[in-house]
This record gives sequence, C-alpha cells and structure tokens, in this order.
Amino acid sequence: MNERITELFWFLNATKPKVLNRFANYFKKTAVVRGVRHSRFVYIPGTRSTPVLLVAHADTIWEHDKLLPVACRLEGDQIVSARPDIGIGADDRAGCAMLWALRDSGHSLLITSGEEIGCVAAREIAAASANRDIRDDINKRHMFAIEFDRRGSSDFKCYDVGTDAFRAYCAEKTGYRDAGNSSSTDIRHLCQDICGVNLSVGYYDEHTEAERLVVSEWEHTLSIVQSWLSADELPRFSLHESVGEEDDGWRPFPREAAYPRYGTSPHYIFAHRALWDIARADPQLLFTRMGMGGEYADPIVGLILNEVYKRLGVDPLYSFRSSDIKVERRYIESRDSVVLRMPPPTRMGEAYFVAIVANECPESEEITLEDPAYGESLLSFYCLQKSLDERVHSTFGYCDPRGRRTGFKAIEGGKERTVNPAPEPVMEDFIACLEEHLRREVPLRQPGVKVMMLPVPNGKWSADANDLF
Repeated sequence: MNERITELFWFLNATKPKVLNRFANYFKKTAVVRGVRHSRFVYIPGTRSTPVLLVAHADTIWEHDKLLPVACRLEGDQIVSARPDIGIGADDRAGCAMLWALRDSGHSLLITSGEEIGCVAAREIAAASANRDIRDDINKRHMFAIEFDRRGSSDFKCYDVGTDAFRAYCAEKTGYRDAGNSSSTDIRHLCQDICGVNLSVGYYDEHTEAERLVVSEWEHTLSIVQSWLSADELPRFSLHESVGEEDDGWRPFPREAAYPRYGTSPHYIFAHRALWDIARADPQLLFTRMGMGGEYADPIVGLILNEVYKRLGVDPLYSFRSSDIKVERRYIESRDSVVLRMPPPTRMGEAYFVAIVANECPESEEITLEDPAYGESLLSFYCLQKSLDERVHSTFGYCDPRGRRTGFKAIEGGKERTVNPAPEPVMEDFIACLEEHLRREVPLRQPGVKVMMLPVPNGKWSADANDLF
C-alpha cells in the first residue's frame, strides 16, 4: 500500500476532532482554530504572494458513527466500506486528504465543520463579527478559492460565486466540465469578493452505505491542482464583475450589508428582496396585477425572475422557471392577500411560501386603485423559509422526520423580524400560522389601502426592468 493510499485510509477512519487537530498541530505557529462542534474550523494562512484558498470539510454524514472504526478496504482501485451499515465518509474526507497532500504548497488551507447540516462553520466565518479578520483575509488577499467536495472524476461547480471568465479559466486549467449551479457547499458563503470553484475528487454514492472512492481519480485531481497552483504568479478573479456585456454600474448584492448571512441565490433574492422592494415601490403591480392570476401574474413573475438571473449572473437552466412559482389571491384573517408558492428551497433562508397582505381589508371593503393619495405602502410581507440558524431549529423551528426546518419571517411597517414557532412547510399550515399572528400581533388600520398608481398600458407592465431594484 503506497503512502497516498495510507493517508487516504487515515482520513477516512479518523474522527472529525482528529482531522482538525492534525492540521492544527502541523501548523502550530500559524493555525487559527475557532468555534465549537459544528462551527469549529482550522484556518492556515498561506505564505505565497498570490495565494489560493483551499477548502474541505471534516464532518461527514456518518459523523456520529465514525466514533466506531469504519473498516475501509481496498478493492482494486476503489476504497469501500467493509461494514454494511456505514459509508466511508469520502464526502469530504477525500477533500481533507487532498488538503493534507497540498499542505506545503504555500497556499491557504481552511478545514470546516457542519457543512452537511447547512455549512455552519462557513456561515459563521461569513457573518460573525468575531471572524471578520478571517473573512477579510480570505476575500482581500486571495486570488480565488478551490473546494474539494465534488463527486465524480472530471467536473467542477462554481454555483453563484463564479464569473464567466473564472469558469473558462477553471475549464482551461483542469480540462473538467462545468456542471452548473445547483446544490450548495461552503464556498457559496466564504466567497464574498473572490470567485470559487468546487472540484471532483473521485467519490461516488455519497451519503449511502455504498459510498466509494476511486483512488486514481482522486490522484488525477491532485496532480492537476499541483501543476496548476505551482505557477509563480496566479491571477485574481473578483466576484464583483459587472454582469452582461455592458457595465451598467450594478454589482452583486453586498453580503455584509442588508443580507449578510443568507447568500445571493436567485430563490432568496426573488422571494425576499425583489418582491418586497417592488411591493414598497409599486403595490399595484405586485398586489393587484399579480393577484389577478396567470394572465397578469406570469409575465410579471417572469420579468422579475429574469432580471434577478441577469444581475446575479445565473443561468436559468440551473435554477427554476417562473412557471414553477404559483400565485393566488387569498383572504387571510379578512384581509386581501397575494400568496406565492415558491419552488422547494435548497438553501438556508430560501422561502417555501410568501404572502403580501393588506393591513386592512375587511370583506365589506375593497382595495381601491382610484385613491389618488401617494403615500407609504400599507402592505405587509410574510414568508415561511428554511430556517437560518441551528439554534432556531432546536428552540423554535419545526422539524419533521425528513429534516425540513422552517422559520416564519415578517416585515411590518418596514421593520423585519422573525416570529416563532414556525409551522410545517404546508401551505394551509402557513396560512393558519399567519392568521393567528395577525389576530394577535397586528392592529387593524383604518379601512382602505392607499396604493400608488402607475399606468399599465394594454394590461401589461412596461416599466424599465432596471427600476426593479
């Protein structure tokens, strides 16, 4: 058994604390070790003049079972489990072994925890004030980031943290194919100013007892990266490049400003930012026109979603379509409302359902669009979303056996807050929760809802899409 296979076996059989401690002890003078349990990480700053951040996560889906020996065995070119009840944890111990093989390259190393339950350590680095120094060092000093947490032998993913130029650069350097933007991993939270890529490391059937690691494919990626990163100078790829052929001055939404923790997925931006911003600016457009149903709602939803895709630089083929969003008019606690059923969320903070509610609309009254008053929108905004915080999961959030956890978010009077407990992610449960909240929390205003009037020629909205944000 050669040295590389011996090291692979060590990482596959070790517990998470042993993996983290091995890196920390090897770099005793420079390693930064922070966090507890799922938020624990080890960061080793690189020494090169143009460093790249190399990332892997030490937790596995089998983390609790790994207190017992995994008993890996080598079958030809593959490492498999000798136990029928547990996988080998190559997701992502194969990545940790890759970082160990590259530990003396002069590039920075980051070994995280909690990736399998929502990128906990990565989100703490991306948002917590105590980790601002690490966050700034990652995004200001590094050229780009490479994560080693991808199945297969010859593809890569940049998710929403890769520009077209960076994707082309990765394809050129690796010969691998771009596998699109779906799913998530740590670099989506870590990369705020630099681009990032996730590379195949040769594992298959992850999260199952049949998980396997093809050694030759792991070694192939290692060989490519060693050659790639050995160059004297490496280029920097900024995430804040303009989107599209013309530079209109727009940049991706700042992650440390209004929405520091939740990232910039199209699902999140559409449900949380774009809809609310438009509801405040033009209630007639969203509340009334969209609430009329498909003839009016579909073009509006499509226009907003396309603008989100354009500005985030996301290919709609790898996300969702406007037809996947269902819009209906509802009465909620006697108030006129528009409710959207979003596509199933895949990341923290994304919405299951969104409700735009008139603060006062008794059944005997109707919203009048003829009111000439030009004033503050009297609409409120509610959503049920995939819970953002593990503490919310355990304290407030609903959790069913399939692991879906939810948070109930409210924007009332322009102020944002979270209302708990949150219901199961079922539309009628969401409506019932919202009705109870409205009965208890929100005082009724004077009858009538003032809305701003904008011309809608031929029944279609024709405003400039640049006015959406």
